[in-house]
Amino acid sequence: MKYLSLRAVRVGYHRMLKRIGAANAQWITEGRTLAERAYGSWEMRAPAKWEARAGMDAAAAAKLPPPQTFGEMYRKYYDLGLRGDDIYRAIIHGSTARARTKTRSS
Repeated sequence: MKYLSLRAVRVGYHRMLKRIGAANAQWITEGRTLAERAYGSWEMRAPAKWEARAGMDAAAAAKLPPPQTFGEMYRKYYDLGLRGDDIYRAIIHGSTARARTKTRSS
């Protein structure tokens, strides 16, 4: 099976993250609650992560942690001291933020 370069995988993944940001903007205009937008953002990002991993070779994909459940993300931010709507804001931000590592070709 032919795999994509790491750069191609990341470019595709970052395109998906932009779609989450656009969806969140649309949800704001629709009047969705912060909790609904957080869940929707997470719901879009988890499959994007799996899709990105599918384009990688198995060894590279195995090095990555599995996508977190919504509950795991909520708990992570709670454990960091966030409460209430700040947790939902962090989930939305985390679902649309780019990876902090540089993209390299492989």
